[in-house]
Amino acid sequence: MKIVLGILIALAVLICLLLLLRIGVSVLLEESGPIVRVAAGPLRIRVFPRAEGAPPAHGKKKKKPKKKEDAEKKKKPALRPGIPDLIEAAKQILPGVFRMIGRFFKSIRIDPMMLSIAFSGLSDPADTALLCGRVQELIWTLCPLLEKAVDLPDPHIHTGIDFLAEKPLITGRVDVTARVGALLGAALCALVPAIKWYLAWRRRAKREQKAALQNEKKQKTAADTQAAA
Repeated sequence: MKIVLGILIALAVLICLLLLLRIGVSVLLEESGPIVRVAAGPLRIRVFPRAEGAPPAHGKKKKKPKKKEDAEKKKKPALRPGIPDLIEAAKQILPGVFRMIGRFFKSIRIDPMMLSIAFSGLSDPADTALLCGRVQELIWTLCPLLEKAVDLPDPHIHTGIDFLAEKPLITGRVDVTARVGALLGAALCALVPAIKWYLAWRRRAKREQKAALQNEKKQKTAADTQAAA
């Protein structure tokens, strides 16, 4: 009994740690190009560009030719929801989606956010300076709104002009993560009503399709009987 209780406690602790784990993406912007890593807690796994020496991706498997019998079989008409069905789906799903969006944004953390934006001044220095000022104004307008929506503890965004550069350059690092538990909870808010609606609609659509096929069969039988008479 003690062993079973110990295993259950260990599983509960493991699940809690998993739900508290933060996952996301880490983007490093360099002059040579971006480097994207998947973040899971302290781990960082590089996904773009591919590391040198990585095994090549396997080619797509060739699809086996379908048998003639399968091709000759009559397929039932596909079930497709109509506009009234989509409206009913929206009524059931959208409240959960809105709750999901609220919970999702509250769980997002952007840390660090360190960006350096260097504008080129070769074509027209005056226009470049004006553009730099407008971008800086936009950043200072959007950052407070972003800080209210997500967890953004210490953003650093620097803008400047490099008159010797041939093109604008953005360098720095941005990590965007969210807790697994919050993501699962937010996803359930939208998935549960969506699945309920889909199952109910599919059952109703199948009944209507079956009734239509039976009615069509009866009409065809009656027509054949009348023609034979």
